[in-house]
Amino acid sequence: MLKHFCLWLALTLLINAFFSTKLLARTALSTKESQINNVESDNFYRFKLLMGGYSQSRAFYGNDDVENGALINLALDFEYEDFFMDSSNKNRGGGLLGRVYLGYHLWQDEKVAWDIIAGSYTPEFPRLDKDDRQIPALRNIGSREEDFGLGVRYSRLFGDQYFSIEVVKDVSSQHEGYIFDSYLSKVMSYGNWDFVYGVGHTWFSSQTTNFYIGLEDHEIVNQWQPYNTGASYIVSLELSAEYPISESWVFESGFSYSWLSDNLTKSPLVTKNYDLAVILGFAYVF
Repeated sequence: MLKHFCLWLALTLLINAFFSTKLLARTALSTKESQINNVESDNFYRFKLLMGGYSQSRAFYGNDDVENGALINLALDFEYEDFFMDSSNKNRGGGLLGRVYLGYHLWQDEKVAWDIIAGSYTPEFPRLDKDDRQIPALRNIGSREEDFGLGVRYSRLFGDQYFSIEVVKDVSSQHEGYIFDSYLSKVMSYGNWDFVYGVGHTWFSSQTTNFYIGLEDHEIVNQWQPYNTGASYIVSLELSAEYPISESWVFESGFSYSWLSDNLTKSPLVTKNYDLAVILGFAYVF
Protein backbone atom coordinates (compact mmCIF):
# COMPACT_ATOMS: atom_id res chain seq x y z
CA MET A 1 0.00 0.00 0.00
CA LEU A 2 2.87 2.41 0.82
CA LYS A 3 4.45 1.87 -2.60
CA HIS A 4 1.43 2.87 -4.66
CA PHE A 5 0.46 5.68 -2.25
CA CYS A 6 3.93 7.19 -2.80
CA LEU A 7 3.44 6.86 -6.57
CA TRP A 8 0.03 8.57 -6.37
CA LEU A 9 1.50 11.43 -4.29
CA ALA A 10 4.53 11.85 -6.54
CA LEU A 11 2.35 12.06 -9.67
CA THR A 12 0.12 14.65 -8.04
CA LEU A 13 3.05 16.87 -7.02
CA LEU A 14 4.75 16.54 -10.40
CA ILE A 15 1.67 17.42 -12.44
CA ASN A 16 0.73 20.22 -10.07
CA ALA A 17 4.18 21.79 -10.45
CA PHE A 18 4.06 21.57 -14.25
CA PHE A 19 0.64 23.16 -14.66
CA SER A 20 1.28 25.80 -12.04
CA THR A 21 4.24 27.16 -14.02
CA LYS A 22 2.71 26.79 -17.48
CA LEU A 23 -0.89 27.83 -16.95
CA LEU A 24 -0.97 30.41 -14.18
CA ALA A 25 -2.25 33.09 -16.54
CA ARG A 26 -5.77 32.69 -15.22
CA THR A 27 -7.39 30.14 -12.91
CA ALA A 28 -11.09 29.34 -13.10
CA LEU A 29 -13.34 27.19 -11.00
CA SER A 30 -14.94 24.21 -12.71
CA THR A 31 -18.58 23.22 -12.91
CA LYS A 32 -17.82 21.05 -9.86
CA GLU A 33 -17.54 24.16 -7.69
CA SER A 34 -20.57 25.86 -9.18
CA GLN A 35 -22.70 22.82 -8.36
CA ILE A 36 -21.46 22.44 -4.78
CA ASN A 37 -21.68 26.19 -4.21
CA ASN A 38 -25.22 26.30 -5.59
CA VAL A 39 -26.73 25.13 -2.30
CA GLU A 40 -29.45 27.76 -2.45
CA SER A 41 -30.84 26.37 -5.72
CA ASP A 42 -32.44 22.98 -5.24
CA ASN A 43 -33.04 22.12 -8.88
CA PHE A 44 -31.01 22.19 -12.10
CA TYR A 45 -30.37 20.05 -15.16
CA ARG A 46 -27.77 19.85 -17.92
CA PHE A 47 -28.10 17.71 -21.04
CA LYS A 48 -25.19 17.21 -23.45
CA LEU A 49 -24.72 15.31 -26.71
CA LEU A 50 -21.11 14.41 -27.55
CA MET A 51 -20.09 13.33 -31.06
CA GLY A 52 -16.54 12.44 -32.01
CA GLY A 53 -14.02 9.64 -32.07
CA TYR A 54 -11.96 7.56 -29.69
CA SER A 55 -8.86 5.41 -29.56
CA GLN A 56 -8.25 2.90 -26.79
CA SER A 57 -5.95 0.06 -25.83
CA ARG A 58 -7.20 -2.24 -23.07
CA ALA A 59 -5.35 -4.72 -20.90
CA PHE A 60 -7.78 -7.65 -21.28
CA TYR A 61 -6.86 -10.75 -23.24
CA GLY A 62 -8.27 -10.61 -26.77
CA ASN A 63 -9.01 -6.87 -26.50
CA ASP A 64 -5.46 -5.57 -26.10
CA ASP A 65 -5.04 -4.22 -29.65
CA VAL A 66 -5.53 -0.52 -30.36
CA GLU A 67 -9.19 0.12 -31.22
CA ASN A 68 -10.42 3.24 -33.01
CA GLY A 69 -14.02 4.20 -33.60
CA ALA A 70 -16.79 6.78 -33.69
CA LEU A 71 -18.36 8.00 -30.47
CA ILE A 72 -21.87 9.25 -29.71
CA ASN A 73 -22.58 9.85 -26.06
CA LEU A 74 -25.49 11.37 -24.15
CA ALA A 75 -24.81 12.90 -20.74
CA LEU A 76 -27.48 14.07 -18.33
CA ASP A 77 -26.88 15.85 -15.04
CA PHE A 78 -29.69 16.91 -12.79
CA GLU A 79 -30.43 17.80 -9.22
CA TYR A 80 -33.85 17.79 -7.60
CA GLU A 81 -33.83 18.86 -3.99
CA ASP A 82 -31.23 16.46 -2.49
CA PHE A 83 -31.39 13.84 -5.24
CA PHE A 84 -28.92 14.06 -8.13
CA MET A 85 -27.39 12.37 -11.15
CA ASP A 86 -23.77 13.03 -12.15
CA SER A 87 -22.60 11.97 -15.60
CA SER A 88 -20.18 14.65 -16.71
CA ASN A 89 -19.38 17.19 -14.02
CA LYS A 90 -18.31 16.53 -10.45
CA ASN A 91 -17.19 12.96 -11.06
CA ARG A 92 -13.67 12.63 -12.50
CA GLY A 93 -11.89 15.33 -14.41
CA GLY A 94 -13.49 16.81 -17.45
CA GLY A 95 -16.61 14.69 -17.70
CA LEU A 96 -15.44 12.66 -20.70
CA LEU A 97 -13.69 10.14 -18.50
CA GLY A 98 -16.03 9.87 -15.57
CA ARG A 99 -18.60 7.33 -14.44
CA VAL A 100 -22.32 7.88 -13.93
CA TYR A 101 -23.69 8.31 -10.41
CA LEU A 102 -27.11 8.40 -8.88
CA GLY A 103 -27.05 9.90 -5.42
CA TYR A 104 -28.51 11.73 -2.47
CA HIS A 105 -26.93 14.62 -0.56
CA LEU A 106 -26.71 13.74 3.11
CA TRP A 107 -25.09 17.08 3.91
CA GLN A 108 -23.30 19.85 1.99
CA ASP A 109 -22.09 23.41 2.26
CA GLU A 110 -20.08 25.66 -0.07
CA LYS A 111 -16.98 23.44 -0.02
CA VAL A 112 -17.79 20.04 1.50
CA ALA A 113 -20.36 17.37 0.65
CA TRP A 114 -21.33 13.96 2.05
CA ASP A 115 -23.35 11.87 -0.40
CA ILE A 116 -24.90 8.45 -0.77
CA ILE A 117 -23.90 7.26 -4.25
CA ALA A 118 -24.73 4.37 -6.55
CA GLY A 119 -23.22 3.38 -9.89
CA SER A 120 -21.10 0.93 -11.87
CA TYR A 121 -17.42 0.72 -10.92
CA THR A 122 -16.23 -2.29 -12.91
CA PRO A 123 -17.31 -2.97 -16.51
CA GLU A 124 -18.44 -6.23 -18.02
CA PHE A 125 -15.49 -8.48 -18.89
CA PRO A 126 -15.26 -8.58 -22.72
CA ARG A 127 -15.51 -12.08 -24.21
CA LEU A 128 -15.84 -10.79 -27.77
CA ASP A 129 -13.10 -9.07 -29.74
CA LYS A 130 -13.42 -5.61 -31.29
CA ASP A 131 -15.15 -7.18 -34.31
CA ASP A 132 -17.75 -8.84 -32.04
CA ARG A 133 -16.35 -12.33 -32.60
CA GLN A 134 -16.05 -14.93 -29.85
CA ILE A 135 -12.51 -15.15 -28.47
CA PRO A 136 -11.70 -18.91 -28.51
CA ALA A 137 -9.55 -18.86 -25.36
CA LEU A 138 -12.41 -17.27 -23.41
CA ARG A 139 -15.17 -19.68 -24.43
CA ASN A 140 -15.26 -21.28 -20.96
CA ILE A 141 -15.07 -18.04 -19.01
CA GLY A 142 -18.03 -17.52 -16.70
CA SER A 143 -20.19 -14.43 -16.87
CA ARG A 144 -18.52 -11.32 -15.46
CA GLU A 145 -21.11 -8.64 -15.92
CA GLU A 146 -21.08 -4.99 -14.93
CA ASP A 147 -21.47 -4.46 -11.19
CA PHE A 148 -23.57 -1.93 -9.28
CA GLY A 149 -22.03 -0.36 -6.20
CA LEU A 150 -23.72 1.45 -3.31
CA GLY A 151 -21.76 3.53 -0.82
CA VAL A 152 -20.69 6.90 0.52
CA ARG A 153 -18.69 9.74 -1.04
CA TYR A 154 -16.89 12.57 0.73
CA SER A 155 -15.86 15.50 -1.51
CA ARG A 156 -14.15 18.80 -0.83
CA LEU A 157 -13.08 21.86 -2.82
CA PHE A 158 -9.75 23.59 -2.16
CA GLY A 159 -9.91 26.67 -4.36
CA ASP A 160 -9.55 25.23 -7.89
CA GLN A 161 -8.79 21.70 -6.67
CA TYR A 162 -11.30 18.94 -6.06
CA PHE A 163 -10.79 15.90 -3.82
CA SER A 164 -13.09 12.94 -3.23
CA ILE A 165 -13.06 9.61 -1.41
CA GLU A 166 -15.62 6.90 -2.16
CA VAL A 167 -16.27 3.59 -0.41
CA VAL A 168 -18.79 1.30 -2.11
CA LYS A 169 -19.97 -2.30 -1.96
CA ASP A 170 -21.37 -4.30 -4.85
CA VAL A 171 -25.08 -4.89 -4.29
CA SER A 172 -25.77 -6.56 -7.65
CA SER A 173 -24.61 -10.02 -6.48
CA GLN A 174 -21.85 -9.99 -9.10
CA HIS A 175 -18.91 -10.13 -6.69
CA GLU A 176 -20.24 -8.51 -3.46
CA GLY A 177 -16.80 -7.03 -2.87
CA TYR A 178 -15.65 -3.55 -1.83
CA ILE A 179 -14.06 -0.73 -3.81
CA PHE A 180 -12.21 2.25 -2.34
CA ASP A 181 -11.66 5.15 -4.74
CA SER A 182 -9.78 8.41 -4.15
CA TYR A 183 -9.36 11.21 -6.66
CA LEU A 184 -7.68 14.63 -6.82
CA SER A 185 -8.17 17.05 -9.72
CA LYS A 186 -7.21 20.61 -10.56
CA VAL A 187 -8.96 23.04 -12.92
CA MET A 188 -7.06 25.74 -14.78
CA SER A 189 -7.87 28.14 -17.62
CA TYR A 190 -5.70 29.69 -20.30
CA GLY A 191 -7.53 32.12 -22.53
CA ASN A 192 -10.79 30.39 -23.50
CA TRP A 193 -9.37 26.93 -22.79
CA ASP A 194 -10.34 25.05 -19.65
CA PHE A 195 -7.96 22.31 -18.55
CA VAL A 196 -8.59 19.61 -15.96
CA TYR A 197 -6.03 17.09 -14.79
CA GLY A 198 -6.54 14.46 -12.15
CA VAL A 199 -4.85 11.57 -10.38
CA GLY A 200 -6.86 8.66 -9.04
CA HIS A 201 -6.26 5.55 -6.97
CA THR A 202 -8.78 2.70 -6.93
CA TRP A 203 -8.44 -0.26 -4.54
CA PHE A 204 -10.36 -3.50 -5.17
CA SER A 205 -11.00 -6.13 -2.51
CA SER A 206 -9.95 -9.72 -3.19
CA GLN A 207 -13.57 -10.68 -3.99
CA THR A 208 -13.79 -7.98 -6.65
CA THR A 209 -10.36 -8.78 -8.06
CA ASN A 210 -10.89 -12.53 -8.37
CA PHE A 211 -14.37 -12.17 -9.83
CA TYR A 212 -12.98 -10.29 -12.82
CA ILE A 213 -9.46 -11.65 -13.40
CA GLY A 214 -9.38 -14.88 -11.38
CA LEU A 215 -9.58 -18.29 -13.08
CA GLU A 216 -11.36 -21.41 -11.83
CA ASP A 217 -10.52 -24.99 -12.90
CA HIS A 218 -13.52 -25.29 -15.22
CA GLU A 219 -12.55 -22.08 -17.05
CA ILE A 220 -9.05 -23.27 -18.05
CA VAL A 221 -8.15 -23.19 -21.75
CA ASN A 222 -4.81 -23.14 -23.61
CA GLN A 223 -2.65 -24.59 -20.83
CA TRP A 224 -3.62 -21.77 -18.46
CA GLN A 225 -3.42 -22.40 -14.74
CA PRO A 226 -6.05 -21.51 -12.11
CA TYR A 227 -5.43 -18.04 -10.73
CA ASN A 228 -6.48 -16.58 -7.38
CA THR A 229 -5.03 -13.48 -5.75
CA GLY A 230 -5.61 -10.84 -3.10
CA ALA A 231 -6.67 -7.21 -3.20
CA SER A 232 -5.47 -5.10 -6.14
CA TYR A 233 -5.31 -1.48 -7.25
CA ILE A 234 -5.19 0.83 -10.28
CA VAL A 235 -3.47 4.24 -10.38
CA SER A 236 -4.80 6.55 -13.09
CA LEU A 237 -3.84 9.83 -14.72
CA GLU A 238 -6.54 11.85 -16.48
CA LEU A 239 -6.24 15.00 -18.60
CA SER A 240 -8.95 16.90 -20.44
CA ALA A 241 -9.39 20.16 -22.32
CA GLU A 242 -12.48 22.13 -23.32
CA TYR A 243 -12.90 25.08 -25.69
CA PRO A 244 -16.25 26.87 -26.32
CA ILE A 245 -16.99 27.37 -30.00
CA SER A 246 -20.36 29.07 -29.55
CA GLU A 247 -23.04 29.41 -26.91
CA SER A 248 -24.09 25.78 -27.39
CA TRP A 249 -21.12 24.02 -29.05
CA VAL A 250 -17.96 23.00 -27.20
CA PHE A 251 -14.84 21.19 -28.37
CA GLU A 252 -13.83 18.51 -25.84
CA SER A 253 -10.87 16.16 -25.54
CA GLY A 254 -9.82 13.64 -22.93
CA PHE A 255 -6.88 11.36 -22.16
CA SER A 256 -6.71 8.57 -19.58
CA TYR A 257 -3.77 6.32 -18.65
CA SER A 258 -4.10 3.67 -15.93
CA TRP A 259 -1.40 1.52 -14.32
CA LEU A 260 -2.46 -1.91 -13.05
CA SER A 261 -0.99 -3.53 -9.94
CA ASP A 262 1.36 -6.51 -10.40
CA ASN A 263 -1.16 -9.13 -9.27
CA LEU A 264 -3.63 -7.90 -11.90
CA THR A 265 -1.11 -8.25 -14.71
CA LYS A 266 -0.10 -11.76 -13.56
CA SER A 267 -3.57 -13.08 -14.40
CA PRO A 268 -3.79 -15.00 -17.71
CA LEU A 269 -6.76 -12.78 -18.55
CA VAL A 270 -4.60 -9.63 -18.52
CA THR A 271 -1.88 -9.07 -21.11
CA LYS A 272 -0.29 -5.76 -20.08
CA ASN A 273 -0.02 -3.41 -17.13
CA TYR A 274 -1.91 -0.41 -18.50
CA ASP A 275 -5.12 0.88 -20.07
CA LEU A 276 -5.10 3.84 -22.44
CA ALA A 277 -7.93 5.94 -23.90
CA VAL A 278 -8.10 9.13 -25.98
CA ILE A 279 -11.33 10.95 -26.90
CA LEU A 280 -11.87 13.92 -29.25
CA GLY A 281 -15.26 15.38 -30.06
CA PHE A 282 -17.76 18.20 -30.19
CA ALA A 283 -20.50 18.57 -27.61
CA TYR A 284 -23.84 20.28 -27.99
CA VAL A 285 -25.16 21.52 -24.64
CA PHE A 286 -28.93 21.89 -24.34
